[in-house]
Amino acid sequence: MDFVWLNGKIVNSDEANLNLWQHSLHYSGAVFEGIKVYNGVPFLPLKHIDRLYFSAEHNGLSIEFSPQEIYLAMQEVISANNIVDGYIRPIVWRGGNDMAIEGILNPICVAILSKKNNVDSAIQLGGGNGMRLVEAKYRRPSHLIFPVGTKSSALYASSSLCKRDAKQRGYDDALMLDLDGMVSELTVANVFFVTDNKFFTPIPTSCLAGITRGVVLDIIGNLGLTVEEVDIPASEIGSFDACFATGTALEIKWIKSIDMNNFVVNYNLNDAVSVITKTYHAITRGVKMD
Repeated sequence: MDFVWLNGKIVNSDEANLNLWQHSLHYSGAVFEGIKVYNGVPFLPLKHIDRLYFSAEHNGLSIEFSPQEIYLAMQEVISANNIVDGYIRPIVWRGGNDMAIEGILNPICVAILSKKNNVDSAIQLGGGNGMRLVEAKYRRPSHLIFPVGTKSSALYASSSLCKRDAKQRGYDDALMLDLDGMVSELTVANVFFVTDNKFFTPIPTSCLAGITRGVVLDIIGNLGLTVEEVDIPASEIGSFDACFATGTALEIKWIKSIDMNNFVVNYNLNDAVSVITKTYHAITRGVKMD
């Protein structure tokens, strides 16, 4: 039996029935978070909850519950579903029956879902086979078009289209550019480039400043290595030696190649990237480093 938290109480997921006139179902506009659970403990839950409220505020969604109540609700869901290793999905959306595009009359709904999984399936300490990317079919909008720093379902519509297109063409994911042709991110993950053990990642003007990205920035600094947030023109991605992606679900995975349609760049698995991956693994799982 699967339980969810819906608008203030734990219910059986089979009983979490909603009418089909949910405003966000028709017009998008939901905001959400994805939080990994390791050994029964959510990883950096307060950072995720802070971003959930930030996203909600900038998408016109007012959450009636306090951050503390959301945190306790997450713990309830973990306990009710006996989640040891898994994933938590808090989501906020505009419900109700009013189909006016502004949706002002509709109530704001909140739910917390969970899924069990083998967390180690997402991370390859030895690097795995590496990801093969292709230039995305569509580009990321700027902050003048939409609040791109929020985790909104509206932004994930293009991510879904681009990821599906990449998979159908035989690639693992797509590299998304912004409207100026600068590297933005993968469809659901941030990206880092490496040369001579110096790290570079795009300035988050058209992409989400991911929480895993922030952890990796700290790891790089603690290792005494250099990292810069810079604009990276698509034409210059071939100047780097290595490349990897970061994200809650993906964790850290190296990128083997990027097909930009008119040229292909191949990368190696950098030793420093392997150290960062192992360090992240140790942090999330409470393992002591040698």
